[in-house]
Amino acid sequence: MKTRIFRTVLLIGLLIGGLVSSVVPVQAVDGGSCHFYFISPGVVHVSYEYDLSGRAQVQQVDLLFDNQTVLSLSNRVQPKIYRRFEVGSGTHTCAIKVVVPEDPGFLAGQTAEVGKVFRGTPAFSESFTAGPDTPPLQIEYLRINPGISLAFTGFASDTSLRIELSTLDGSSINTDIEMRPESGLTFQECFFRRTVTVVGASPTFIGNEFYSTVELVNRSEAVLTDNVFAGPLWFQNDSTRLTRHPLWTEESGLNPLISDNNFVGSSSLVWDDYRTPLPPTRIPIGENYYGDASGKLTTTERPNHGGLFLTNRYAKIGNRPLDPVTGQLGMPFALAGVSENGLERTDKALLPRFWLAGSLVGQYSLSYTFAPASAPPLMRDIPTLLTFDLVTSDRRVSGVKVWLEVDGAKFLPVGGVPLLYRDLNEVGASAVSRGATTINFVLPPSSEATQEVALYLDTTGLIEYEEAGRVSKIWQQTLNYRANFPRPLFITIAPIQVWMPFYNRTAPGSASSAAWLEQNLPAMLPLRRADFILHRVPTVRYISPTGLFTRVGLLNELATLNQGVTSMLNLMGSISGSTSRFDVAVVPLAAGNLGGDGASLPLRRQIIFVDEAKPSAIMHELGHAAGMYTGIANEQYQLYPPSGIELAGMTMFNPTEPPDSRFAFKHFLLADYPYAARDYWFDVMGNSNAYSWVIPSTYQGFYEYLLGRLTLPTVAGRQVVEAGTPAPGMVRLSMYGPTEQFRYVCEPTNETYTRYRLLPEAITSFELGDLSDKTLPPLAPIPPDFMQPCGAPQQDRYQLIPYDADGPAFDYIQDFAVEPAGMGNQARDFWAATFDLPETVTRVRIRRQQDGTDVLDLRRGTAPFASQIIAPAPGTVLTETLTIRWEHTPLEEGQTVRHLVLFSTDEGATWLPLPILAHGDELVLATESLPASEGIVFRTISSDGLRRAEDSVGGLVQANLAPEVKIIAPIAGDVSLPGQRWYLKAEAYDREDGMITSGVWSSSLQGELASSNGITETTLIPGEHRLTYSVTDTHGLTVSAAVEVEVTDTPQVNLGWREGDLEVSGFDPLMPQLRLTPGITNHLLLNVSNSGITVTTRVKVEAIPAGGTAFTLLDEMVTLEPFGVTRLALALRPEARAGYQIRASFNETVPAERDPANDVYTWNLAVRQTVFVPLLLR
Repeated sequence: MKTRIFRTVLLIGLLIGGLVSSVVPVQAVDGGSCHFYFISPGVVHVSYEYDLSGRAQVQQVDLLFDNQTVLSLSNRVQPKIYRRFEVGSGTHTCAIKVVVPEDPGFLAGQTAEVGKVFRGTPAFSESFTAGPDTPPLQIEYLRINPGISLAFTGFASDTSLRIELSTLDGSSINTDIEMRPESGLTFQECFFRRTVTVVGASPTFIGNEFYSTVELVNRSEAVLTDNVFAGPLWFQNDSTRLTRHPLWTEESGLNPLISDNNFVGSSSLVWDDYRTPLPPTRIPIGENYYGDASGKLTTTERPNHGGLFLTNRYAKIGNRPLDPVTGQLGMPFALAGVSENGLERTDKALLPRFWLAGSLVGQYSLSYTFAPASAPPLMRDIPTLLTFDLVTSDRRVSGVKVWLEVDGAKFLPVGGVPLLYRDLNEVGASAVSRGATTINFVLPPSSEATQEVALYLDTTGLIEYEEAGRVSKIWQQTLNYRANFPRPLFITIAPIQVWMPFYNRTAPGSASSAAWLEQNLPAMLPLRRADFILHRVPTVRYISPTGLFTRVGLLNELATLNQGVTSMLNLMGSISGSTSRFDVAVVPLAAGNLGGDGASLPLRRQIIFVDEAKPSAIMHELGHAAGMYTGIANEQYQLYPPSGIELAGMTMFNPTEPPDSRFAFKHFLLADYPYAARDYWFDVMGNSNAYSWVIPSTYQGFYEYLLGRLTLPTVAGRQVVEAGTPAPGMVRLSMYGPTEQFRYVCEPTNETYTRYRLLPEAITSFELGDLSDKTLPPLAPIPPDFMQPCGAPQQDRYQLIPYDADGPAFDYIQDFAVEPAGMGNQARDFWAATFDLPETVTRVRIRRQQDGTDVLDLRRGTAPFASQIIAPAPGTVLTETLTIRWEHTPLEEGQTVRHLVLFSTDEGATWLPLPILAHGDELVLATESLPASEGIVFRTISSDGLRRAEDSVGGLVQANLAPEVKIIAPIAGDVSLPGQRWYLKAEAYDREDGMITSGVWSSSLQGELASSNGITETTLIPGEHRLTYSVTDTHGLTVSAAVEVEVTDTPQVNLGWREGDLEVSGFDPLMPQLRLTPGITNHLLLNVSNSGITVTTRVKVEAIPAGGTAFTLLDEMVTLEPFGVTRLALALRPEARAGYQIRASFNETVPAERDPANDVYTWNLAVRQTVFVPLLLR
């Protein structure tokens, strides 16, 4: 489409009605003329011109109006001149009089009748103001030349325009217009500022601008091309009109021509009414622009695209009725297609239109499709993101002001109000993704239950428009906040050093996992730092008694031990503090060829395992523990290969980042939309990597789990933990152990039943005594025989029989059945219970009722039971490794002693348990996770199953160690142009203080830059900077880290590849990362990092099979934004078994590279020899 330039900008109003003026010539003599150019009530414009060059005798020429000389001229040639006369109603004349001695007389003249009508071509700008008795505005014909304007004020706007076969060209009309069938008017390059109604007429509109609604009442052959619509085009049916044309709901070949227009408002084509039936045949509509040059948002027949944020900006089709055949919303129009945006609104008399195309309010993970009522509630004392998509009818607008009023307080948007665009295709995907086109507010944490918020728009700063701006409220809402969880979440981080054959005996630490949890739990989940308690326990050396060296076998062994300790601790409120807990076991999974980043076993969801080097896997395993993706072969990356669900249709919000940080929030549009950035972020429940977040459904799953764990009564499987201490003279035995699934068939029905049974010689008993303040009854009482499926007990029915010196203690015999603690669909499960028995008990049996087989036979020794710590000695200064040794009463036949080890860093005021029950006579610990203290105490609780003994050693000393400080951004050697904002991020972790959230950034050139939690954005002056981040721990020890960067007018590009820039996603996350799976398409992601300048480069990626020829996977020009990471997707279907090389290179880089030596890099990828899918492990 061509862009039209409007020839004049006018302020006039039209309501046109009907009196036709008459103009009568008086005399016409060759050589001159006068004309009434413009006639209106009260004012006329008259033109005079003559050429008397051939009449030398002319002495004088008089220009007359109403027989009065208005100007006398002596020249014989006069080009056209215009005179303005204020007149009353009636007949008026103009004339030219020639004065010569021999022949005086009139050269030319004209008569005009002045009444209520406006007609002609004005020669001067005019302004007309209606009084109380002024009749409606009546215009017969107007043609407006450039530079001329007519302003009408106060005229009535409720009469109709009736124009007799004429042309309105270059006018501006700001009153309602109605055209009837007798109208044949052509409108060209006019500004229509009020409603235009076409009643069956067939006018032609070419190159006009419509600010308000254009109504097409009944069918016609109206022509509308090359126009700009800021309002809708409304197709109306009206059978009451006297001049009856076919209705739109009637079959007819009478259709308008509507093409090459620009619909720049919020609506485009509007059907009569949503209750009006569809037309028999869709109304043909030519190619037009609907606010989206790509056409992606407008050609679809879906209504409003589900209200998707940032993709709801197109000019919508309104009032779509239901299709009686499909039951879906019908489409009255047949759209030929979408054209590019060639026209824009140029009328500066009226302000642009503004509207909200979408708004989001939320925390952490904001869905574009969730109904607000179904989304998790806002939480108190946590920042809240409000983001608005404000659209304008003009191509781009700057200068508006927007603010948020919250309970009367005014908040300005983060980063200010951006340049507003009608079409985001002009902006680019990256700007849309980082929130550079939305108006964003981050509300500080609120402790109130509700907040009243309202969004205000101020257009008073738009001085380029003649219409005065105003302040208006465009959105309001009541925000409701839920109280924080009443109980904290306890998380124990327990590093385990596995000591067994063929296994790497590296002692893992807990610092990386603790730091990750402190930083990311408040970032992704509705938990303040005060809502969870992290306990770091010393690294425990675990010597496997079974010698299992398969990954699953080892993890099951560790988990069973830990689950037993956990079940005991849940009964010891004075020690554990809460049953709302996770135990994070940190093990070097990648060592010893066990592979993988983490694991969560189906039977023991409360216990998760993570690789020391991959703490980000914690969130994934916590999701399994919360019940997400726990079925068989049901990992998210298996259901949505290769990497799980990609972030799309949502906005991520990190409340721990400063509001103005570039990482505080990010918009993720659906990938197939034209201005959607494809950044390849994935849900944490997928095969997650550094670019992962919680999608809305995952966040909701976490929220519901935390709501149940931290608010509702605690339930462990199907067992309710009940309050109560042992009665005097009683002991409390905590028993636990694994179970296995079995099936049996009942005759004669042949029905199959699935049950669980205890494993013989696998039950552990530990005497808790007065340490316990809770009980854990058996899962289910045993039903009578007649209620059992087969009428007889099976292997899931048991009886506990205690004995004293006189034989069975019949009053305390208990029958119980074993039921699954988990889902009931696993081959293995876990059982735990407590039994309160008399302290005189000397023997305890658990027998299977079906056949009398004992699964436990526990006997008390004859000698008094005692246990004593023999090392370390009190007052010992701890080194990197601590060995705790003890000795106890010699064991008698059949006896086993287990030891629960606890430690205190505050001289015994509070205690933390180690994650396993120790066997033998020593336990080896790594002390790196112990805080600095001179009051460290270790305590042992030992039990032979029926009795208990305790001992402790105190006064142990741990010296203060320096915090660990790491600068994440910028990277050493980064450069930028002056004025570029730098993102600075550092982390500091201390054994005593945890994450240190207060530090100082400084520059060698600018001094102190910011005091922050490690994250800030700043502008650096030109020069070479040494950026330093410094922190001080609670013991006064200050440490720092530094990087060197440069700001210069002539920065040099220094691109380069690193080993970690290539990611491989496949079906098997247990295998090392850079490994391909044969026979399927493997998805690879290549991360391209950039420093602080914009760079364009050609990225070429080749795959080279072993012994084969290289072939290209990617070869394209890429624009790298300052300090950005661009993620490029590759696909490779490997066939060769010997492996591949992936070679990436930078080419044609602009600006030129400083050192091209790093422009080529090669990764070596192995190909798996077998294909298998592990279950519930990652």
